[in-house]
Amino acid sequence: MSAAPRPIREGDAFDLATHVFTADEIVAFASRFDPQPFHLEDDAARAMHFGRLSASGWHSAALFVRLFSQALAREHVRARLGPWQRIHALRWLKPARLGDAFAFTAKITGLAADRDRVGWQIATVHGEGMNQLGELAFVLNADVLIFNG
Repeated sequence: MSAAPRPIREGDAFDLATHVFTADEIVAFASRFDPQPFHLEDDAARAMHFGRLSASGWHSAALFVRLFSQALAREHVRARLGPWQRIHALRWLKPARLGDAFAFTAKITGLAADRDRVGWQIATVHGEGMNQLGELAFVLNADVLIFNG
């Protein structure tokens, strides 16, 4: 029998998932949201410092949000994500190249009541993505509304 869902707490840490970037998804995302040549064509990426087809940084950020939301459900936390309120830091330290595997993690580094909404809290989240070489490639520090009731 599984444990009853519990509220999210400051200090909670989550291994979100490892994601492998494929050509089809890199090009599909970039075609819709960030149509830079190095996100659309391997030849264009090779001509630049990327060296090969590379995902948009926004693609990595969107993946993080999806994986974080899924992890909350998987970990039997009754919290639900609301809107993201503020980004304190968003850094793409290494590109997500074709075939790279990013292991994403998240940690709740702060939690405060939202004075305007009963049952809602503002969670400060620190997120990271490590590539398959063990290099820190993605960092996000942000506030998100979480229903924690």
